[in-house]
Amino acid sequence: GLESWFGRLAHAASYHGQPVIVSSAIQAYTPPGAQQAETDPHVWNSVPNVVIWTNTIRDALIAADPEDADSFRASASAYVTQLQALDQDIRSRISAIPADRRRVLTSHDAFGYYGRAYGVTFMAPQGLSTETEAAAGDVATLIRQIHQTGITTYFMENATGPRLVQQVARATGAQPGG
Repeated sequence: GLESWFGRLAHAASYHGQPVIVSSAIQAYTPPGAQQAETDPHVWNSVPNVVIWTNTIRDALIAADPEDADSFRASASAYVTQLQALDQDIRSRISAIPADRRRVLTSHDAFGYYGRAYGVTFMAPQGLSTETEAAAGDVATLIRQIHQTGITTYFMENATGPRLVQQVARATGAQPGG
């Protein structure tokens, strides 16, 4: 996952408690073509996953501080209500887009959970990590897929450089969105 630094932090802080893995109840997603052990760490891109996180955190807080259980339950419940409204809004907006047009070009493959939750296909020249460069063959395959599927818009992440997606956009005619 993304928290590889946590063990060092806990050691440096002399923390001896049991950490709470908030994603433990979330079904891991391995994108097509990824290595068997390589799962998508971007679980927060699915609102239903954030509901699971919220409930896991609530339960851990109750276990650590049972006297404040009612407060933790109330706060979690209020937040889950907001998340459920957000989830419904996303579903409503996406349902207005024809299923065959729900394809997005983005810089790296960080939206697998979102795609599964909301029926959107994401195409990316980079894999799950922003620390590796996309291979030339992967970029060529992606350009062919974009031509075949008719993607017209791409979205950039601020965590990665724009060069690669802009190169793909020039080759396909896709325009920036959002």
